[in-house]
Amino acid sequence: MGSVEAQPLSERGGGGRGGRTRRAGRALPRPRIGRGAAFLAPLTLLTLVAFDVPLALLLGQSVFDPSATTANYREVVETEAYTRILGSTLRVAAITTAICLLLGYPLALWLARMAPARRRIAIALLVLPFWVSILVRAYAWLVLLGNNGAVNRGLIELGIVGSPVQFLYDSAGVTLGTVSILLPFLVLPLYAGIARVDTRLLGAAASLGAGPATVLRRVLLPLTFPAALAGAVLVFVLTLGFFVTPAVLGGGKVPLLATLLDALVNDVGDWGLAAALSVLLLAATALAFALVARLAGRGALVGAMGGGATASETALHRAPVAPVTRGGRVALGTIGCVTFALLVAPVLVVVPMSFSSAATLEFPPPGFSLRWYDALFSDATWLDAARSSALLALAASAIALVLGAAAAYGLARRRGHGGGLLLAHFVAPVATPTIITAVALYVAGAKTGLLGSWGGLLAAHVVLVAPFVVIVLAPAFRTVDERLERAAWSLGASRLTALRRVVLPPLLPSLLSAWLFAFLVSFDELVVTYFVAGTHETLPKRMFNELAVEITPMVTAVSTLLVALTAAALALSLAAGRRAGGRSPPTD
Repeated sequence: MGSVEAQPLSERGGGGRGGRTRRAGRALPRPRIGRGAAFLAPLTLLTLVAFDVPLALLLGQSVFDPSATTANYREVVETEAYTRILGSTLRVAAITTAICLLLGYPLALWLARMAPARRRIAIALLVLPFWVSILVRAYAWLVLLGNNGAVNRGLIELGIVGSPVQFLYDSAGVTLGTVSILLPFLVLPLYAGIARVDTRLLGAAASLGAGPATVLRRVLLPLTFPAALAGAVLVFVLTLGFFVTPAVLGGGKVPLLATLLDALVNDVGDWGLAAALSVLLLAATALAFALVARLAGRGALVGAMGGGATASETALHRAPVAPVTRGGRVALGTIGCVTFALLVAPVLVVVPMSFSSAATLEFPPPGFSLRWYDALFSDATWLDAARSSALLALAASAIALVLGAAAAYGLARRRGHGGGLLLAHFVAPVATPTIITAVALYVAGAKTGLLGSWGGLLAAHVVLVAPFVVIVLAPAFRTVDERLERAAWSLGASRLTALRRVVLPPLLPSLLSAWLFAFLVSFDELVVTYFVAGTHETLPKRMFNELAVEITPMVTAVSTLLVALTAAALALSLAAGRRAGGRSPPTD
């Protein structure tokens, strides 16, 4: 490689995408692998078989039951119980979205006005819940919202209420728990939208006599509308198909669409009606995303689904005329602190309760004890479930890393049109409400004999976690200068050799992060596993089944171990990134 390093790249004709590398005045052909098609094919095929085909079978089940019929759709429309459940689901989704907007916009503006150092800490706290199991957070809200929970005790001590408020097994508790989980999905893209606003526009409006309220209403709100719309629609769609939180906090007494689908599939066995409801939910999801693409552009939707923002610099806190008065700044700070408490409190409650000496759920714990850890590690069923989760997550994340990395590389090196459609196809499994995917895989598994099999469960997990690998690695591959690959080709290296020796080494931190992300998502996955695993029991499934029977402090010990696993994985990822130092490509 010495001759390559001694000669400037520009002199070898390797500059620019699609340029032809020359050596000694002679054109050297590129390796012929169909413009990355060979790298894109494996994940494309898996997504087709394990996602597209099940959705097609789901659609067929809704209209062929067993012969062509519209009876399932007529039953949905004509049965009062089903229309009432659909109305309740829409109402909870609308209220959840409205609360997220009311809390999210002030929080995003507060973040944008922070100094960079404080903002990085605040965003780290904001994304912390992303890394904690949804089931763990839902369980924590069981503790907080109970009749003797911290929320009710605080309301009584403040004199706001005279007796405990019934939060649990009511739509109020379900809504509060859902808001705490989905709020970051709105705040992050909204913050990114605010950070992109040219603050000179705010100063120009103020110089023309506009007050802070007018600047906010006439300048900032219109400019951030696409991001707000994308985040709001994403929250609304996710709420429509939310399963874990309504099941845990609703206790079967808050009938929503996801819990109805669970009953129809696992209890009643009415696949046709479940398929019809799933297709209607899928159609609503597609219409909502199409609305965002139409009104706000595809970029807004991609930004919302990708989280939208990092701790990048923004100059709003140094704007010539900040669009907030002094009283507004106090209000923003108050709302921000309350919202952060709403997001972080569930995690802070679970850990100390796992060391409680009480036989029932009490917070704060009356005394210190390791009794629940002793009970956990002496219970073979819990240990078997943990072993199954670990093996499944290791296998799924390893396969997803290989397929996802290949697809991400193929997308990064692809020429011409179609890359956006391929990316949309790869991420479709995570853009679709998980309850729909679960019902579709259940129907497909039952028809093919794979329901309850280890292979079927593994394929389902791979297709669910591979999109995260693609999302993480596709931008990383684009940071690697393609001219380095061409230089390796000019020296006789094959495309695979150049990929292994030139492209992948500087991306090891990104590869590790992608694998850890895939591992954690697979380890935490519950909804699809609950529907298709059969007798196989993973740790989240065991925990969910335990909560359905009895709520004991042992579950807090399991939850704490899951939090510790997540923290260890994040620490490993951060350590790898720091060790890579200057070798890793810069990322936004």
